[in-house]
Amino acid sequence: MLVEFAVRFRDTSEVRRDFVDAKRLQSHEAGHMASPRIVSIGRGEDIVNSLTDACRGLDGWVQATGVVEAVELRLVGDGADPVRAPRGRLALVALAGPAGGPYMVTLSRASEAGAEVWAGQLVRAQSDGVTVFIVPCEATEKVMPEIPAPKPNAAPTPTPAAVPAKVTPAAVQPKDPPPVAPAQSDWAKAALASAAVRRAAEAEHEPIVPEPGDLVQHFSFGLCEVLMGDDERLKIRDIDGPGRIREIRLDMLTVTGPRDREGKRLYRLERKN
Repeated sequence: MLVEFAVRFRDTSEVRRDFVDAKRLQSHEAGHMASPRIVSIGRGEDIVNSLTDACRGLDGWVQATGVVEAVELRLVGDGADPVRAPRGRLALVALAGPAGGPYMVTLSRASEAGAEVWAGQLVRAQSDGVTVFIVPCEATEKVMPEIPAPKPNAAPTPTPAAVPAKVTPAAVQPKDPPPVAPAQSDWAKAALASAAVRRAAEAEHEPIVPEPGDLVQHFSFGLCEVLMGDDERLKIRDIDGPGRIREIRLDMLTVTGPRDREGKRLYRLERKN
C-alpha cells in the first residue's frame, strides 16, 4: 500500500511539473511577441512617416536619437504656437512620445555663439541616421498566473489499483494559438484622428516666418537676404542692388514657399490683396 501511494505521488508531481513548464513556455512566447524592438531610419527618409509605418497597429511608447535635417518644429508660445525651421543638420538629442505621435524633441548644433538648442513638437524632419526604440504596451501586460502549491496534508485522490501511465510533456503542453494581429484600441484611433485634425487646422492658420540666412523674393525690392526678424517684422538686405537694408512688416505680406536656391531656402513675399 505504501509503495503504491509513493508511485502515485511521484507521477502526480511529474505531471504538475510538466504543466508548470508548459505555462512558463507559453508565457515566454507571448511576451516575445510584444517585446521592444529597434528600428533604423535611413538617410533622407521622412521621420514622422517612418514612425507612423513602424508603429501602425501598436499602442506603446517611442524614443529615438541620431542626426536630422530639414526640420520643422512647433514651439510653445503665449498665443498661437509658431512653427520654426532651423537650418542645417542638428543632433537629435531626444525624441519621445506615444506610438502615432505627437513627438516632442530636443535638438542641438554648434554655432558661432556656442551650442544652439531647440525644443518643441516635431512637425517634419529628414533622417541623417536615426535609431528608434519602440516599447509596445503589451510587453508590460504579460504576467504569468501563480499556480498554488498542493497542500502537504491533503489526502490522495483514490485511483484504480493499476499504476497510471507516466504523462509526457507533449501530452500536457497546450497547443500554440494561431497568431492574431494586434488590434488598435479605440482610444489610440481617436487620439490619432484628433491629432491629425489639429495639425491640419493649425498648419492652415500658422504664419510662415523666414529665418536669418534665408532668401526672400520681395515683390518690389527683388532678391534679398534675411538678416533678423520675428513673427511681425523682418530686416532684409537686397542682394542684386546696392545692399540697402530695409525693415518690412509681415502682416502686410503673403509669404509662400520655401523652395531651394543654391542650398538656401527661398520664400516669396507678395502684397496682400
